[in-house]
Amino acid sequence: MFGSDRGGEFRLWKLEYPPGRTQRLQPTALYGDSLLQISLARRAPVLVYSMIQHALSIWRLDLQAKGAATGRWTRLISSSGQDASPQYSPRGDKICFRSDRSGQEQLWVCDSDGANPVQVTHAGLRPSVARWSPDGRAFVFNDARTREIFVARLGADGTWAVRPNGSKGVHPVYSPDGRWIYVGADDAILRIPADGGPSSPVTNIRGISLGISADGKQIYFVREPSGTDLWRVETATGRIEKVLQGLVPYCSSCWALAAGGIYYLGPKEGSLDKQAIYYHNFAAGTDKDLLDYPETVPAIGSGPFSLSPDGRYLLCVRVHPSNANVFRVEPFR
Repeated sequence: MFGSDRGGEFRLWKLEYPPGRTQRLQPTALYGDSLLQISLARRAPVLVYSMIQHALSIWRLDLQAKGAATGRWTRLISSSGQDASPQYSPRGDKICFRSDRSGQEQLWVCDSDGANPVQVTHAGLRPSVARWSPDGRAFVFNDARTREIFVARLGADGTWAVRPNGSKGVHPVYSPDGRWIYVGADDAILRIPADGGPSSPVTNIRGISLGISADGKQIYFVREPSGTDLWRVETATGRIEKVLQGLVPYCSSCWALAAGGIYYLGPKEGSLDKQAIYYHNFAAGTDKDLLDYPETVPAIGSGPFSLSPDGRYLLCVRVHPSNANVFRVEPFR
């Protein structure tokens, strides 16, 4: 047993020993950034390993509160693992987020106060950020390895069913009327019928970290993972324009659309290592420094900001000192 990123992501691998004429090397379903100290039981199908983790938690920022900046933050979702990529439901009563608290990074849903978390996706999937359907009964995501699009839907019995959509892409989002799913591709932004069917291009320019306006007329996106500019394209005409510049490199989804502008994370002016939350006003074309970010957030893995439907709260990810957890896998074969 050993850890390697030879398959494009860091995970545990199995190598038959002693090796035969044909070397049998297989990846396991166990992955993470720092899988260490592997131990196999001698007389039972049990594996234990430790994994170093950045302590990512989901915090709620009260945009309307007055007073000291520290008093405006509330730690909402946390565990011994990493909790990131929060998204408010359309009514603001639920939050979907990613967590590896079960040992693997999967999608969960909880109440708006962080209570009653329920795991929705399970082993075999490597889900991306989830985006809610307009009715709040489903969300869409892609598998980070295969780019296959999946839809998770809440049934009448209160359980979630996860099924493939039959399409591929990255960072899928629903249109406000629920008829379409927009996804990013290597050289385009595509429009796919929500019920399945052939795709059609909105623009032949690469787009990732997609977000859509409330009226469905514009898609906001970043062109490269390291890009610091935010763009938008008109869904009807394909016309493209730059919206703002100054995003944190590789934090391509650290922003959230509002009624009259965009909240986003950017480098703190005059500092080499600090960050701040800004508000870009569409009408005025100005950027306002709202408050300093408490810690420097990891650019990769924290996921997008999410604004509550009433515009009062902003969900963000904050990082704390690293920790390590020990995981047990049984049966392991």
